[in-house]
Amino acid sequence: MTPPVKKVQRITPSSSKDRREVERLAALEYLRAVQPEVDHVLQELVDEVRGVFGTDLCLVDLALTEVQYFRAWSGELPPDKAEARQDSIENSMCQYVVNSEMPFVVEDFLATEEFREQYWHVNYGIRFYAGTPLITSAGPTIGTLCLLSTQSVEFGKEQMRLLGAFARAVVGRLELLGALEREQAAREEEA
Repeated sequence: MTPPVKKVQRITPSSSKDRREVERLAALEYLRAVQPEVDHVLQELVDEVRGVFGTDLCLVDLALTEVQYFRAWSGELPPDKAEARQDSIENSMCQYVVNSEMPFVVEDFLATEEFREQYWHVNYGIRFYAGTPLITSAGPTIGTLCLLSTQSVEFGKEQMRLLGAFARAVVGRLELLGALEREQAAREEEA
């Protein structure tokens, strides 16, 4: 009897996506970053970031083609989002960070006409968002490290600099995990 084939979900861009998306998806696949297993170091990082900034939620979001994948988070994620570990990229604020490859802050959704009807604000009462890109050592932006709060927050350059330092630590961990997994796979092939 032939053993069942283990299906591996490949990350593939749709034909209408640009070169940056292709590079981002290739980087995510190379890093093997989209994993359901909890990594204790990433968990400690998001717990620390949330504590430092005093926000309700801190997330490591990985930007796939149509969804943002929650690799790690600290705080109470809505139950449906926590179970699925993802949400539509259209609902996210992180899309602005990934598309621009720049940090992005909305100190108070209620004070901005553009984001007053934003999905996370309307459905979960989120008023504050700050996100910074997760940029790999090879260059592609693969997602964001972001903060969300139900209260408005003043967030300046120094806070964004600190969030950026935490984002570099997250990328370092993701790159290490990817290297370890590739090394293990190579050893298994040799055996």
